[in-house]
Amino acid sequence: MARVLQALTQVQLLCFISLTSMLPFGSGTAFAQNPVRLPDSTQVIRDSLITPAVRIGESVLTTADSAGVRPTRADTVQVSPKAEAAIRKIVPKTALLRSLALPGLGQIYNKQPWKVPFVYAGLATCGYFFLYYRGYAADFEDGYRRLLYGDIIEGKHVAVKQVNIRGAIFETTQGAKRGYDLTRRYRDLNIFLFAGVWLLNAVEANVAAHLRTFDLSDDLTLHYTPAVIPTPNGPIPGLRLALTLK
Repeated sequence: MARVLQALTQVQLLCFISLTSMLPFGSGTAFAQNPVRLPDSTQVIRDSLITPAVRIGESVLTTADSAGVRPTRADTVQVSPKAEAAIRKIVPKTALLRSLALPGLGQIYNKQPWKVPFVYAGLATCGYFFLYYRGYAADFEDGYRRLLYGDIIEGKHVAVKQVNIRGAIFETTQGAKRGYDLTRRYRDLNIFLFAGVWLLNAVEANVAAHLRTFDLSDDLTLHYTPAVIPTPNGPIPGLRLALTLK
């Protein structure tokens, strides 16, 4: 009986070993994972979350723009060939000379006539205060002379004890002289301010002409040429780099 059970156990063990050894081969389709299917290169993946493109003027905004994808349309402002040719005709030196000859003429040459009223407003302000303080200085000068020499009445000099200069009473020559010096200083200051506004108008026209003809393109050119570098121990060969902004 014991031998029969031992024989049956050995047969059962052999069957189990045979069955387990056949599982990876015979039942592969039941337990093994299917290989990953690669998508076709021509397959177009559509996402239901992608919103349609939005058109703003001549630009088209898509989700690729928000994801950081470089747009195909350039970001720089497009200038027509006619407008670019007109800008290229502007010469900064010509604008400077025209504004020196006549204030505002350089701004008109630069196609910026809206600046002309500001130029003449500054000149008119300086001119107004020059005339205002010149009249004041003349009144103080006349009062000072009257206090110093008196009035001439019927061919005789009559002493003047006080004078009225634009509502202010002065009894001494020192007060009248102080007022004259102060108003004369303000009068002369407005002469320099008038000349400064004229000169500033010419400088502004020259700078504006340079800015209008300045190339703002992104073209950067790097040139390198052989060079000789002087040193205390003698010249040595080197390389010179030059970055050109076009």
